[in-house]
Amino acid sequence: MIQKLTAHLRENAAVYASIGVITTIVFIVVGSLIAMNTRLANERREAAELRLEQAEVQLGASQEALVSAQEQLRDALSSIGSLEARLAASDARIETLEERGQALLSQVEQARMELQELRARNSELSRSYNERGSDLWRLERRNEDLTAEVGRLEAQLVAYISALASQMSPYLFEDLPFLNSGLQNFELSSWPITIEGWQVDAAYIIRRKNHIGEEVSQFDLLGFEEYEYTLNSGFYCSAVPQLCSELCELMGEAASSLRMQQASEYEQVMLRIGTMEFGLEYEQSQLAELATIFRLFNSYSENTHLFLRGFADGQDRQWSRVLSDEFAPDRIQYLALDVDRCTGPFESCMRFDGSDFSDMQIGDTYSSIELPNLRASYVAENVRSVIESCADFRGQPEIFILEGVDDRRLSAGTGMSFRSVRGVIIIGQPIL
Repeated sequence: MIQKLTAHLRENAAVYASIGVITTIVFIVVGSLIAMNTRLANERREAAELRLEQAEVQLGASQEALVSAQEQLRDALSSIGSLEARLAASDARIETLEERGQALLSQVEQARMELQELRARNSELSRSYNERGSDLWRLERRNEDLTAEVGRLEAQLVAYISALASQMSPYLFEDLPFLNSGLQNFELSSWPITIEGWQVDAAYIIRRKNHIGEEVSQFDLLGFEEYEYTLNSGFYCSAVPQLCSELCELMGEAASSLRMQQASEYEQVMLRIGTMEFGLEYEQSQLAELATIFRLFNSYSENTHLFLRGFADGQDRQWSRVLSDEFAPDRIQYLALDVDRCTGPFESCMRFDGSDFSDMQIGDTYSSIELPNLRASYVAENVRSVIESCADFRGQPEIFILEGVDDRRLSAGTGMSFRSVRGVIIIGQPIL
């Protein structure tokens, strides 16, 4: 049996060898196919993973865009809600304004009817006065008309007198508009004032800015309560030395920038001085700016003088009050004026005697007689306090008090209160 099997193998050795070769080839081919399939599978897997990563990135961007869109939607909804609320509030205000308008129309109509009644009564009184031949009534009406006319012509008078003074004096400040551009409370105009016994090189009247609509004249620098001669907030540097020291530095900067024509620097410094930004009360800022005006002119000429005049409207002469603890002088030195020529507003007094000084003795109380001079003296002491606190200022500031006026005719028919102080800057000196 073994011999047969051996013989059989020998006979079929070539066949079996061929089968082995074929089998080997088959295994090689199958292995190659498997390797190729494996490589293709890996490449497909890598491509799929790459596409998956790209899809995840796109998904993240889409999610961020979605979140942003949701936030924008919420903001839009919030804005719509706010607009709806504002619209509702506007509707409510419109309704309120309409109601107020109707009420005002009703009041106007009632006032019109009362005015017609008053006109009728006035006509009756006029006929009555005419029948009685009352010259006094006509004179009072004429005085009111003239006083009102003076108020209407003030602006025209300022422009005309300023131009006239510019032609008369060669010593006027070269660029008055530049100086006025930085002032917050006041402005200056050249003014032809004559002082007997003085050589006046130039004169500038000080006026209020933005006085339209106020119950004061444009020439009223500082207003007072009816019976008062002090302000709610004075400016005594002995009480606030650090504040005055800073103010002196600012005044020096203002003078320097004014001389150098540095508009921006000048306006910024004057804004700090003339407004409450510097830490001053409103009336203190007015006094500080008034002192600064004196310093600015004094930096150009040592012959700078500030003249102040107080006013009271004399509505009630039967009163007296105790002097204020803040300012209680025992006497006031002032320049006496010719009352026949200078009973009117300050700006109408073009001539006065520069050597006729008088003393007003002040006791423990004051009345309407002392009130105008007390007001001017109070402002003078406040301004002097600021100027004298500056280390770079030499000598004494030349500030004079002009005889004040207490006369109810000032406010008659004007609707204005003449409880004030007015002022003018004089460049000049007494003739020796």
